[in-house]
Amino acid sequence: MAAADPERALARQKTLATALVLAAALLYVVSKALERRAPPMACVAAFAEAAVIGALADWYAVVALFRHPLGLKLPHTAIIPTNQARIADELGQFVAEHLVTAPRVAQKVVEADPAGAAGAWLAQRENQKLVSAEAPWLARPGLAFVLDEIARRLQRDPELRARLNAAIAARAGTLVERSRAELARLIADEAHAWDRGHAVRTIELAIGRDLQFVRVSGTLVGGLLGLAIYSLTRIVL
Repeated sequence: MAAADPERALARQKTLATALVLAAALLYVVSKALERRAPPMACVAAFAEAAVIGALADWYAVVALFRHPLGLKLPHTAIIPTNQARIADELGQFVAEHLVTAPRVAQKVVEADPAGAAGAWLAQRENQKLVSAEAPWLARPGLAFVLDEIARRLQRDPELRARLNAAIAARAGTLVERSRAELARLIADEAHAWDRGHAVRTIELAIGRDLQFVRVSGTLVGGLLGLAIYSLTRIVL
């Protein structure tokens, strides 16, 4: 059910945007028909005409991102599928250079407080038994006391936790720095391997609702601009 929600949400937004442009087109026809008998309808016609133009322009721009509008293979359309390889390479580079960086990873490690989590985990008797079972060479008299002491210090000594967290964070940052090129290549290779249709649909579902809002706002803003231009023209000329 949850997987179908983005599909339905996108379909609703498409319906709204399309209904709005059809309403603007109908309003234009009606207002033009009444314009001679009711001159103020010229303002309505100017609004509706510009709204339709704005809506169609934004519809073309939105569709051109994902496919060829009306099936016409015009230049600079179907932008995402046509440029999938380049997008994959740049995505990998962007993630490696700006998102998964050594300072950012180190900061997240410190925020996660792995030393504190380890102390809380070791304080549980069941987990101490797991340590003994996984490392029998550690199983010796007094092990429980040692583990309790480690857990207690990790939980109660903030300076110790800070030092351990800093050491872990530094190590994680070093690994990220060394693996940056491999990370970029891994992401790029994965994106290259995406089925083109599936990739387009996934991106469309992720941002499609916002793009449909662009169509809606384009209709309304276009209409208002058309009305403003008409009014200024009447005033000036």
